Amino acid sequence: MNDTGQQKVAEDIRERSAKMPKNSSLLYRNRSPKNSDSPHYRGLLKLENGDSYWVGLWVRSLNQERVLELKLSRKV
Repeated sequence: MNDTGQQKVAEDIRERSAKMPKNSSLLYRNRSPKNSDSPHYRGLLKLENGDSYWVGLWVRSLNQERVLELKLSRKV
């Protein structure tokens, strides 16, 4: 949120999503979770050294505050 209390409008990145640069990640909402522990978002992380990782993201709660949990799995 910004200082006015209004939510930021999400930027449309359609033009650059297929050309994701190194040291970046793009996550998509998991529209077909397999079970209740499936990640809320899934995606790919590309590192500068060429390594790639699958990313799982869960929206969680810690002490009544919203937090994000990430899990990385090496893409082979």
